Amino acid sequence: MAFHIVRDDYKNIEAEYIIDSMQTDTDIAEYYKTQLNEAANKGYTSLAVCSVTSKGSGLSQESIFNILSGIFTEFLCDNDMDITYVVPKKDKSTLSGDYIKNVRVYVKKKFTPVNESPMMGAAKTFFNARSAAKKPMKAKGAVTEDCCFEEPVESIPSLDEALKNMYTDSFENHLQQLINKKGLKNSEVYANANISKQYFSKLLKGQVKPSKEKVLAIAIGLCLNKDETVDLLRLAGYAFSPVSQTDIIVEYFIEHKDYNVIKIDIVLFDYGLEPLSNRSITTT
Repeated sequence: MAFHIVRDDYKNIEAEYIIDSMQTDTDIAEYYKTQLNEAANKGYTSLAVCSVTSKGSGLSQESIFNILSGIFTEFLCDNDMDITYVVPKKDKSTLSGDYIKNVRVYVKKKFTPVNESPMMGAAKTFFNARSAAKKPMKAKGAVTEDCCFEEPVESIPSLDEALKNMYTDSFENHLQQLINKKGLKNSEVYANANISKQYFSKLLKGQVKPSKEKVLAIAIGLCLNKDETVDLLRLAGYAFSPVSQTDIIVEYFIEHKDYNVIKIDIVLFDYGLEPLSNRSITTT
């Protein structure tokens, strides 16, 4: 169970309980805490929440963003429920309000277009070198012009292979060590990472291969710093990429120690990117 964002009519969402927009002059925190607890007390496992705007609440959109992301995260730490945050199709406003402005400045500074990335430059250099190596070369002292030598080209391992070979520890063992080091409970980590209990259990047993987005979510759930996140990504065969806006947005939250996956998902949604929590699962 986890938090998801969709752009649709809430009537199209299959949920046992629906939290409608609150009335004006209502305390937003108390209203949603009460509604969520009521759904939990009735034993519901799924609910839909109609998106909240500054017009109906009297608060700035950024304040709503901060309040609701905190309430949903806290609730999911103690309750196994599927929450779908429904944004009307006609609503084109940003859910994170002014918060996204600083994120955009950071992304603009860090983002590198694919054709300008160091990886692309290295790839071009590599392929140019291979082409040059395969061209016939005249040997010294050759009797005929037909005699030539071809320089051997060593096979270069893929990025995934190189990253995995850097560490001998398994991803699941390292993850458990981090949980113990941080003094956290498993439930705290998967709730903070917005990952289901079932998936997290399989992950610790090595029964699933986590996507890059799942690893990033876990890093946020563990409140890892940049270096610790880099290590965790490497063990799973991944790395931060300057051509990925998703990676850079997650880096922003890590650098600012704002460890909330739901907030990240909302910002990614505002960017038109897929939230970390909506990624598919790959079974090993």
